[in-house]
Amino acid sequence: MVKEKLQKLTHKIQNANCILLGGIILAMLIYSKIIPLPKTTWLTCLVPSNEIQFLTGQVCSNPTKVSQQFYSVLLRPTSCKTFSKIKSSCDGKVEVLIPTKIVEAFYPNKLFSKNQHYDKNIFPIENGVTVLLELKSQKKSFSTKNKNAKTSKIQPNENKTFFVCEKILSSQFENSFLGKLKKGRALCRIQFKRLMSYWGKAGGLFLALLSSSKEYLDSSMTNAFRLSGLSHILALSGMHLGLVSTLAGLFEKKSSFKKFGTFLQTFFVIAFVFFAGLSPSLLRALISCVLLSICKMFDIPNRKQIHILATTFLIHAIISPQDLFNLAFLFSYCAILGIILLADFFTKNFINFVPPKISSSLSASVSANCFTAPISLKVFGFYSPSGILCTLFVSPLITIFLYFGICLMIINFFFPITCVISKFSMNAIYFLIQKIVSVFSVFPVVKIF
Repeated sequence: MVKEKLQKLTHKIQNANCILLGGIILAMLIYSKIIPLPKTTWLTCLVPSNEIQFLTGQVCSNPTKVSQQFYSVLLRPTSCKTFSKIKSSCDGKVEVLIPTKIVEAFYPNKLFSKNQHYDKNIFPIENGVTVLLELKSQKKSFSTKNKNAKTSKIQPNENKTFFVCEKILSSQFENSFLGKLKKGRALCRIQFKRLMSYWGKAGGLFLALLSSSKEYLDSSMTNAFRLSGLSHILALSGMHLGLVSTLAGLFEKKSSFKKFGTFLQTFFVIAFVFFAGLSPSLLRALISCVLLSICKMFDIPNRKQIHILATTFLIHAIISPQDLFNLAFLFSYCAILGIILLADFFTKNFINFVPPKISSSLSASVSANCFTAPISLKVFGFYSPSGILCTLFVSPLITIFLYFGICLMIINFFFPITCVISKFSMNAIYFLIQKIVSVFSVFPVVKIF
């Protein structure tokens, strides 16, 4: 009896996908902390880091607002100078806090916005720009979060060292093809923010959904999304990539353009990710999209979703291991895993009570929440069951909001006179979304005492 069971188990292991097993084993080793992860920030130089006064390097992340006083960026340093004028080359990746008044000076309609002409040596702080910083101080375990806010990681905060910028002496892009490409991206993001600031609150939501920039998003709206269990909608992920690639997917309907349509979809997705910037959830969606495109182009059969997810996890762990304890990473992978494993089960049960289309959406929402609820309870101390129903109402409206906004942007570009109508139309949809989210945000939540 025991021998037969062992034989069956051995047969199943032999038939199992090695990539799936590899993903499961790696996840067990990482989250049990048997395998230590590399440090997210580190600095190698010949001088003590607490004596550095000037730091030169390239910004390798979008500026993220972490408090009312500071924005945070990741910097790849190349050289530094101490207070005693000692110069040294350096390497690594460090976190730098830049005062809000410096970053938002280039943003329209912000508290520190300026309309004057800028020094030609100063460019807005965006991904890819090379900067020379004068540092104010260096702090360890400096918290930029609100006292009542939870950390975005499930592991204890490491004793990180990062710098506080006092002044930006110069910021320019490299005079190369890649440098010019990054400069074009930065200019597009600034102009995009300029248009969205004119649209008001609707523009703030649209900007957050398409570029992951939340500077113009109303704080009450952000809190309502969190309390109603819809924070995942504000995080760029597969839903956004699906919207971007839909138009290119029309080519796939014709067999003669199938492979070209797949290539076009992949190109649009990569272009969108380049514009928006790589967040953990967006990187997950990008890797999965590229894998599916490769399978389509080379006619690889038996593309099981669980195998694609396992392959994505392994590639993601190699490319960006620092994301593995990030909250957006965990929510993204757990939600997809829940849908893959449980969606069919819930659909078969729900289809007897609700129409097929609604049962499909409801089962996906319930399945995702089954796997993400423990993380919400662990990190935030509460879980919002209302998010299951709220998603059914808000997701279609968000889709309409995005498609309508993209169309209006194109129309505004050719016919600027239509900007007023566009602003009114987008804010009407925004008002409807806000009301629905606000209603669900007051529903009771499950808390851990």
